[in-house]
Amino acid sequence: MGQIINKLSRIYIKKKVKVFMAGNPSSGRTTILYKWKNQKIEYYQPTLGFNVEHIVHNQVEFEIWDAGGGSAVRNIWIHYLQGVEALIAVLDSSDLKQDQDYFQEQIKKLLANLPSNNLPFLILANKNDKYQASLEEIEKYVGIEKFKSQIQYKIIYTNPFSGEGLTEALDWLSQRFI
Repeated sequence: MGQIINKLSRIYIKKKVKVFMAGNPSSGRTTILYKWKNQKIEYYQPTLGFNVEHIVHNQVEFEIWDAGGGSAVRNIWIHYLQGVEALIAVLDSSDLKQDQDYFQEQIKKLLANLPSNNLPFLILANKNDKYQASLEEIEKYVGIEKFKSQIQYKIIYTNPFSGEGLTEALDWLSQRFI
């Protein structure tokens, strides 16, 4: 039934958007991606390269590139940015000490290599059931002050197990394109 609805919804697609989704290892990127895709939680192996899925929401088809978070993969992220119109960063809001400097450097590299300025930048503060960092803590972790002139951003608390924030995230992103 879900596949039929997905195929029918493609008839009404107004816009196709390539999205690059990045984050630290074990931040929950892949779990979020497949919760959006399948509406269920499964347990996944760490992403070694990329997962690519098409998600249709509010007449927008998102081609989401889930980039593995390991340091070897991070070095090749910039080679997959051609045509990207939005960026999603997933962080583990219960562990804001994890690779903060490296995370900020990678976001800086991504933004410097994207084809346009002022693109939508969705920050998913995941795992907020363990600890919900404040917006200020998240902005500091991401280093948002350094990037504000280049982006339109939104921070959304997420928990894929309860579904919290996931629809809101796609709503915000799709509104940038319709």
